[in-house]
Amino acid sequence: MRLLTQLARALQKKEKGFLYLDTHAGRGAYDLTAAAAGDSLARTPEWPDGIGRLWTPVNAESESGKQLPAAIADYVALVREFDRRGGNAGALPRYYPGSPTLVEMIARPQERLVLCERQPLEAAALWENFQFKPGVTVQSADGYAAIRALLPAVGKTRTGADRPAV
Repeated sequence: MRLLTQLARALQKKEKGFLYLDTHAGRGAYDLTAAAAGDSLARTPEWPDGIGRLWTPVNAESESGKQLPAAIADYVALVREFDRRGGNAGALPRYYPGSPTLVEMIARPQERLVLCERQPLEAAALWENFQFKPGVTVQSADGYAAIRALLPAVGKTRTGADRPAV
């Protein structure tokens, strides 16, 4: 995710906007408390070994007390902002932005986001999260088919497809 925010910021060095196409967008945002509860059984939360290692009372320091690099500090600041906007005032993170949310948070008006999700429940949640966001289109569709439909022919652009997490 940190790399994603760095890439988006790098693309924004040009005035022209970019197209962000997420082929497996998921729901776009996550409640870490609900995720730990699971659908039927409690699960071991994953966030302590991810964002939790960067989540400290002092925003600019890691758990070791060392200063975070600027790109990582930027990412952590975005996650903190999203968590607070979700209503969390606690010391630990509760709301986590997925990739589409991170890009939408830093997108300029000239950027366009196309978010694809094939799973019906996830696609419905994605639509709910983004329905009023300008410049964002949500498709309940196969993201790989969207690549062929939305991007120019091979050789005219560069693409990067991130494999869905298994």
